[in-house]
Amino acid sequence: MKLSKYDGQRVRITTVWGDVLDGNCQHNFADYNEHEFGRPEEGLQFPSFLLFQSDIKKVQVLKNGFPTPFGRLEEIAVEDGADIIEEVFLCEDDEHTLRLLLCLKNHLETGKTVPDREKVFALLEKLLRKTNSAKIRRKTAELLSVWKKGHM
Repeated sequence: MKLSKYDGQRVRITTVWGDVLDGNCQHNFADYNEHEFGRPEEGLQFPSFLLFQSDIKKVQVLKNGFPTPFGRLEEIAVEDGADIIEEVFLCEDDEHTLRLLLCLKNHLETGKTVPDREKVFALLEKLLRKTNSAKIRRKTAELLSVWKKGHM
């Protein structure tokens, strides 16, 4: 499979473990991955997640946008906690940030656990102050409002 053709694309990746991950990805050459991650294998990288070629069963380009408001990639980010959430917030990819905000909101509204709650809350406050995107600012403010109404 020639992964370089997916560089900069919105894709759906099915992993060898059965996970289906949707996101905007960047292609990493094997030399880069060996230098950065100690593994000489090309891969596709999302803002908070790297899949090596041997991890990938199938790749589809999503030509009509994301099929769902958030997906497994965002669920994994929330499950992994504040460090991964911060990576997404710092990635400068508004779509990934917005999808993660929706996933966090869903976790709060449905009573699911959000690890590192205090750190995540502080990251949301920081995002609210730092973002240049009006849409991200609005969604972050909405999420903080939900969080403050008894979901802490």
